[in-house]
Amino acid sequence: MEKKSITLDRTRSVKQSNNLTIARYKLTLLENRILFALCSQIKKNDDSFDRIRMSVADLADFCGIEGKNKYAKIRTISNNLMRKIVTIPTVDGGEYTTHWLQARRYYPSDCTIEFRLDDDLRGELLQLRAAYVNVPASMLISFKRAYSARLYLILKRMMDSGSYDFEYNLDFFRDKFELGKTYEKFSNLKDGVLDPCLTELNEKSNISIEWEYIKVKRSFKKIHFLLAYKEQEPFTVPAQPKKISAGNFLTDDEQKILNRLMNPDRWNITEKMARQLIKDYPLSLLDANLRYAYKYRKNKTSLGGWLISCIRNDEAGREQARVAAKKAEEKRQHEKAAEAADLKHGIFADPDEAAKRVETTYEILDNAVKESNELGTYTILQVKKYLSDGMDEKAEKLLQMHQLTLSAFREKYLPEDKSK
Repeated sequence: MEKKSITLDRTRSVKQSNNLTIARYKLTLLENRILFALCSQIKKNDDSFDRIRMSVADLADFCGIEGKNKYAKIRTISNNLMRKIVTIPTVDGGEYTTHWLQARRYYPSDCTIEFRLDDDLRGELLQLRAAYVNVPASMLISFKRAYSARLYLILKRMMDSGSYDFEYNLDFFRDKFELGKTYEKFSNLKDGVLDPCLTELNEKSNISIEWEYIKVKRSFKKIHFLLAYKEQEPFTVPAQPKKISAGNFLTDDEQKILNRLMNPDRWNITEKMARQLIKDYPLSLLDANLRYAYKYRKNKTSLGGWLISCIRNDEAGREQARVAAKKAEEKRQHEKAAEAADLKHGIFADPDEAAKRVETTYEILDNAVKESNELGTYTILQVKKYLSDGMDEKAEKLLQMHQLTLSAFREKYLPEDKSK
């Protein structure tokens, strides 16, 4: 019995397994679009692949193929697609390889074309209940670059699992996209694939993406992603606190934080996300990270995503810990130098004299910190000690390690010697 042709529905979604999303294959832009056309027509309860028949004109329109000889173009693309294979990872750590299409047939009587997906793809496309991505076909076919849709599906898979801040090895994309030797060079991968595709996703998709490349030793080996969903509608901060149910009531302090998080001119986070952050984190942490995110906002393409990452990682708290550690180390160096001075002069038996010596040593160290960023505090004190003991040769050797002459040190750190 001859299959009736269908009209492609662009409002349908493409639903595929996570394993297929990270499979290894290489398709052109138009080959991808033909597959999106076929996959979007699969019904929820289908347990096998049926033949999908459509007019050549409808398929060409779906794929964005213009001009004359549409059938010749569709024929060439589909013939190439018949030969393409895909290697899909399995849950046990293995993999299997299959073709995308099992059959393709053209009907000249009504200018229609019929496809059937390969049976080995049933587990990746049919009756999916978990571990899958679901994306509107209209979004996937809107991308103009060959790898943009693939990249979107990979990032969407991570977001669906709850990961918005993560890293990938660059070799992951070289392998999954089958890019070849040309893209072993970092600049070719960055400028030819990743940067253009990520820029397009920022412009056309429903997610905001920040990314940076990470060096391991001397080479760029990883890419770090920071993702957030874009706002669906613009939001205006209310002048007065909203009247809400008792279960969602906010205190005055919470409402102030809510309004700051939802500021449309700065962060523009959704109300749902803002309320969840207020529920999950102390107000003091939110306030500190709002200030931190604003302070370091330069060159961030998605301020909302940047703020959410700062809050989740408590970047403000980390900065405070770094400052506290630095102060503790400075104090330890002060104490070490003071103790060294006390030991040299042997004045522990006289508490008053010891106190004066410690105070004098701290004063010398503080002045040294203010005077120089070239030599460490302890180095300056040690050189001065050698000079005061008449050990100029040792002082010279120590200064040589820092590429500084004794005369230059005297001029910069012992200006009183000029008058002698």
